[in-house]
Amino acid sequence: GTSAGSIGYVAEENSIDRAISQGAKIINASYGGSGMLVRTANKYLSAHNNDIITVVSAGNNGASNPLYPALLPSATGYTALQDTLIAVVATDSNNTIASFSNKCGTAKNWCMAAPGVDIYSTVDTTDNTDTDGDGYNTYDGTSMAAPHVAGAAAVLRSKWPSKSNSQIVDILF
Repeated sequence: GTSAGSIGYVAEENSIDRAISQGAKIINASYGGSGMLVRTANKYLSAHNNDIITVVSAGNNGASNPLYPALLPSATGYTALQDTLIAVVATDSNNTIASFSNKCGTAKNWCMAAPGVDIYSTVDTTDNTDTDGDGYNTYDGTSMAAPHVAGAAAVLRSKWPSKSNSQIVDILF
């Protein structure tokens, strides 16, 4: 799997605050780490309390459990997130979990799989990831799988705008 770049806790927290203030209904978080600050974890709880579905990538370490924030709903004080946070593992064209993908593991009750191998997507044309300058490239990773689930959640929220975040997640599962 591929991984590039980094995001700081402050940027992560600010992005969640902005999503809440702008009335977002879904957050896609295609990043992860081995731990999480309490103040950052509290932002995910705030998103939950503001009717937001949070879709997160599981990570590309080939591990039996996902990274944070995918593990957050298992932490004391954050179990409410089991209803509105979705961890996403990556599958290949045979619908098999990719070897690089972290597995659902302890997140199995709020985890699903989506395509994450050979995904053709937009890229930043100002960096070296766009090898031919057309604005597209093909990638592997749970960061490519999570947006499939976020998009599906968006379709459901559009179809049933009066349903809550947890009701939409129930329908998705």
